[in-house]
Amino acid sequence: ILNRPELIHSPVRQLHARVKVSLGTVHKARHQLSSTGLDNTPAEDPSTANRRRWRGLLEGWVAAYTTRRESLILGRYSSTGPLHDLPRGAAVVSGELAAVLAGADLRPATAGLYVDDTATDLIRAARLRPESNGPITVRRSIWTPAMLEDSSSQVPGLAPSPVIYADLASISDPRTATIARDWIANDENLRSLLHD
Repeated sequence: ILNRPELIHSPVRQLHARVKVSLGTVHKARHQLSSTGLDNTPAEDPSTANRRRWRGLLEGWVAAYTTRRESLILGRYSSTGPLHDLPRGAAVVSGELAAVLAGADLRPATAGLYVDDTATDLIRAARLRPESNGPITVRRSIWTPAMLEDSSSQVPGLAPSPVIYADLASISDPRTATIARDWIANDENLRSLLHD
């Protein structure tokens, strides 16, 4: 819903097709959103109160996702080449590398990559080497291909915008904090969540 707020009005099964959780979990989340007053998108109700609710949802999701994303890690790696030269296609890109691919003026120090199930194809294609504190983190994705189709990004192969924002915000580096603020301000869907 953060990736495309207008999906707030979609049937539960349509939402379920975009995430890797049970139908019951989607139903509970939908009910909880409605009970907190999130019944209209920022475009339908541009009031400051509604935008604050949406921004609160985003910040709450980022906090929850930041703690959960550690459980999604399949491995940490290094590569002999520059991060921006990693082959794309075997994984979906997030974090600093996604920001660079979308046009940010930044030399990426880390790369967040997401795969559907295993990282075997990615490791082979990118010639990644396991390294406990490596700059490349490979995680299992929490979304389905349908969610990637919803992306507002003009760059193919990037993770959903809320995930990129969460990954950037969680790095704890002033460089990426600025890029995270720019990301949310420039992304078509996330920008609508900002309030005055």
